[in-house]
Amino acid sequence: MKYSYQEARRLGLLASRQAKWRRKDPYLPSFEQRFGNAKRKEVPVGLMEVPVSMIEGTFSNARRESFAPNFMPLLDENTEFGSKWARLLTVQEEEGFTDPIIVYEFNHRFYVAEGNKRTSVMKYQKVPVIPAEVVRILPNRGEMAERHLYEEFLEFFKVAPIYDFDFSHIGDYRTLARVLGKDLYHKWSVDEVRDHLWSRGAGVPESLQDEAPDEADRPPDEISKKMRVLAVADKEDMHLWNGGRRQLLQDLDLILSCGDLDPDYLQYLVTVGNCPLFYIRGNHDGVYEERPPEGCICIEDRLETFRGLRFYGLGGCRRYSRGSNQYYEEESAERKLRGGGVDVLLTHVPPRGYGDLPDLPHRGFNCFHLFLDEWHPAYQLHGHIHPEYRRDEGPLPQHSSGTRILNVCGAHLLEWDEAEIIASRPVL
Repeated sequence: MKYSYQEARRLGLLASRQAKWRRKDPYLPSFEQRFGNAKRKEVPVGLMEVPVSMIEGTFSNARRESFAPNFMPLLDENTEFGSKWARLLTVQEEEGFTDPIIVYEFNHRFYVAEGNKRTSVMKYQKVPVIPAEVVRILPNRGEMAERHLYEEFLEFFKVAPIYDFDFSHIGDYRTLARVLGKDLYHKWSVDEVRDHLWSRGAGVPESLQDEAPDEADRPPDEISKKMRVLAVADKEDMHLWNGGRRQLLQDLDLILSCGDLDPDYLQYLVTVGNCPLFYIRGNHDGVYEERPPEGCICIEDRLETFRGLRFYGLGGCRRYSRGSNQYYEEESAERKLRGGGVDVLLTHVPPRGYGDLPDLPHRGFNCFHLFLDEWHPAYQLHGHIHPEYRRDEGPLPQHSSGTRILNVCGAHLLEWDEAEIIASRPVL
């Protein structure tokens, strides 16, 4: 669940940064912030199924800065908040939430008074509805430009107490009633209305028409689309900043960094690429200790899974000074993954004899050969050896493990077939 929290936080940091760039509020909206504390009439509605897409924010200002505008978390995974969020995700996936959240409904939108983390988890999982105890706050006279539309919704709610429909024009609820052969004076059978709408398709709001198609309805070439991966290391590609190669950042599924890159550069890539970014540290990444790249996921000495593929990271290089992220051969050998398998190995330096150089700072690790022969990853990606450091000695020989070893200094677009990689895993 740690990766899930990191991914949710990445989405939150992305939304927060985008809001700042647009000079908007980078935190979750709150009812108190938007509408103040004026006295308003409150009407208990009871237990309802609330569309998660209609939950606008939290009720009080106290919770605002823990979440981004999209309700994704912003706090570090090692905080008590992060631990609780991850535990709630486990509960939701294994058992499902049993206790309803508590929300205030105002102008057909909801603000969470109790259950903010549960709401965040449900939004992360893209769950359509959540059980909630609803209290309606009625607007004061003159407070809303859309008051007449809201009054029409309240009239509709008396005969059909559901939140499925969110219309934007006065008269839409009466039109819906006419299409279904109903009126706004006699009680509706809610289940009958829902079944009728789905079977007919008539009068269905756009929000219900935009559901994603089933896998069986998707074209075969879309289902089998290869994973697009941008691999980077050592050298910032300025053309990714100023447009010359910015198309590489379109339609990416994953970004992998093999070290020695400015954290601001990684934050830019993860923001514009709008996908997860896994990284390891190079021997020049001491700044990461105080300023790690926000929204990115460090896989140093740890196994992470993405779309069925297993990624493992071993950063750093041979010890040649007192600097950070440097290891003796024996120390590097101790970093071996215990148990399990690896599909993609990220390292900063290559294995000894596979594209490295004879001088100590640029010499690869011998132990990497043992790792490759045991794990048989499909790929090992590394940086550290700039192309201009080596004479053109032709392509490297195939490693005995069958692993493809790639130097990704700069920026390289890779396309992988996940099913093919998984099918090629050895039986260990």
